[in-house]
Amino acid sequence: MKTPDVDLNDRLDQLEESLPQPLDATLRLQRTIVGRAADATRSGTKAVAGSAKVIADAQLTAAKTVVGTARHAASVASDAGRTVVGQTRAQLRSVADAAGSEGSDLAANAKNAANSARSRAGDVLEAVEVAVDDDVALTNETYADLTKEELYRRAKSLDISGRSSMSKPELIAAIDAL
Repeated sequence: MKTPDVDLNDRLDQLEESLPQPLDATLRLQRTIVGRAADATRSGTKAVAGSAKVIADAQLTAAKTVVGTARHAASVASDAGRTVVGQTRAQLRSVADAAGSEGSDLAANAKNAANSARSRAGDVLEAVEVAVDDDVALTNETYADLTKEELYRRAKSLDISGRSSMSKPELIAAIDAL
């Protein structure tokens, strides 16, 4: 079974052979022009698809880098938290630069991803700063020595719900439960 393109080309070849001299050259020229236009369209489509994939890969890589770096920084200390913010900003600029050359829609998506990552990095930095401010290994023996405000900040960094209405002993129990 012939494909439609082959069948069409066969029929155009037959038509070209049956036409008188100036008309067959005109048809041949038009077929060449259409073929080159189709090739250029396919090439352009492949280039756009390739660029979109490069940007998507860059965004995924940047997101993975930010998440991994943020996890490590939270376990180290506030200096690591500040490093995360700097690295996040650099990654976001890199993604925004890559997206900016490919079009405004992709740049808007990169900007949204950058804002989201920037917000998450801020949360990580805040949690790290709280841990450094406490500057103690929080164990069962030291919770009682902390003020209610310090316990509240610790509960907030651990995302304990209902913390605002808890008493000091309740905050200690909630933190211990984790």
